[in-house]
Amino acid sequence: MGMEDALVYTQGGLLKERAERFGDKPIYYFKDRKVGYQEFHEKTDVIAKGLEKIGVGKGDRVGILLPNCHEVVESYYGIWKSGGISVSLNPLYIEREIEYVINDSGAKYLITSDIFRDRVEATRANMSSLEGVIMVSPETIPDTIPYAEIAEGSERIGDKGIKPGDAAQIMYTSGTTGSPKGAVLPHNGIIATVSAISDFGYFLEEDCTLCALPFFHLFAVLVFVGHLYAGGRGVVIHERFDPEAVLQDFSKYGVSVFYGVPTMYSFLLDSYDASRHDVSKIRLGVVGAAPVPVPVMREIEEKFDMTILEGFGQTESCGGCSIERLDRERKEGSCGIPADGIDVKIVDENDNEVPHGEVGELIMRGPLIMKEYWNKPEETAKTLRNGWLHTGDLARRDEDGYLYIVDRLKDMIITGGFNIYPKEIEDVLYSHPAVLEATVIGAPDAVKGELAKAYIVLKEGESATEEEFDDFCRQRLASYKVPRTYEFRDTPLPKNPQGKILKRVLRDEL
Repeated sequence: MGMEDALVYTQGGLLKERAERFGDKPIYYFKDRKVGYQEFHEKTDVIAKGLEKIGVGKGDRVGILLPNCHEVVESYYGIWKSGGISVSLNPLYIEREIEYVINDSGAKYLITSDIFRDRVEATRANMSSLEGVIMVSPETIPDTIPYAEIAEGSERIGDKGIKPGDAAQIMYTSGTTGSPKGAVLPHNGIIATVSAISDFGYFLEEDCTLCALPFFHLFAVLVFVGHLYAGGRGVVIHERFDPEAVLQDFSKYGVSVFYGVPTMYSFLLDSYDASRHDVSKIRLGVVGAAPVPVPVMREIEEKFDMTILEGFGQTESCGGCSIERLDRERKEGSCGIPADGIDVKIVDENDNEVPHGEVGELIMRGPLIMKEYWNKPEETAKTLRNGWLHTGDLARRDEDGYLYIVDRLKDMIITGGFNIYPKEIEDVLYSHPAVLEATVIGAPDAVKGELAKAYIVLKEGESATEEEFDDFCRQRLASYKVPRTYEFRDTPLPKNPQGKILKRVLRDEL
């Protein structure tokens, strides 16, 4: 199935077709419980009907504030089948952030768990659009609707007239600049993304996939939808990322594909013990959310005898843009070539295309692009200029069409008129055998504007000095790129729940 075929599906329509085709074949595992395609389809039909009974109709927003669990994947498909729009909330949100997302999206209901009860109750009175809270809990909680009441019964949803291009999901960006913005993603945009990935061997019918990514994030949603699209033999869902548990399940379930962010691969390497962990079935590791340091990629490919492939996408592009392909040459440092049906350009500050090899902002257009930022017409117009999504990412493109993500536009460091791309320095730092984690930001400087500052976490039992790292970098980088200061930390660097290092937190500290 190509992208054009994928664009005719809604999320519920795709699940119905796959359930008819694959029946009792496992669609996912969670805490040793196995759920089949047909069982999942029927269960989410019932949930959709339960939502309809309490007034959820086409276009109504329903928030999801849940950890990784059965109910989170059920809620997504139940909402989508009801014609509603899911609104994902980060489980780490504090009261103010929960209130902001619910009010900004105008969510009618919130599906949550008793572990978030105090946070929700503390701000519930301030969420004016909210008509009710659906609570996942072993006991009945006053002033809430039990999830079991929604999820149990025999009545199933009928045809709701949902179209493939209708909104399915609002995913809020991280809010690194200003308030978080809700990217509105269509049913068929998400499916088109996984179609592009699946058609190049990322998802196969015989694959078992492990996902320890948080389901409030688009990356995890794409893993699940992509597995469903391909008819794979089960997604092993983990409640949270634990490298030892992941390595054990590689063997237990015969996992063949692992999806993760760069830090996950670093921790897997650090925990791997060939005498205890069987990784022989793994054929493919897929990296998203941030570029993987080249030294980490080389080491894990050698130790695990697997292929690491990178892709690039944004929430605003339904997670899709470019991918490395198994049937094409792999180029070190590249995130592959644009997916079929996606147009890409590298442009200067005036949106003029730059020559091959030069760095500029990556812009794109195609069927994967978001519909809008929810209730933010000015932000939408700024980002979707002239029909092109302006990503804010710096990239270059070679003569063969391969893309190389250089850095985020906002992360670029300007030192005395020179542009410095932190990723280049980070790749050098990760090649040092003592480094577990590293990142580089621009520190304010009265003379040169900014100077590169490196943050380093060493592997257990390792030691190193600032002078040692300075010599190491000077042998591998032009002098103006070498960090001027190094800060060693005994604790992990700050990260978001999907494991991406939060440079803005470090910048705020400065």
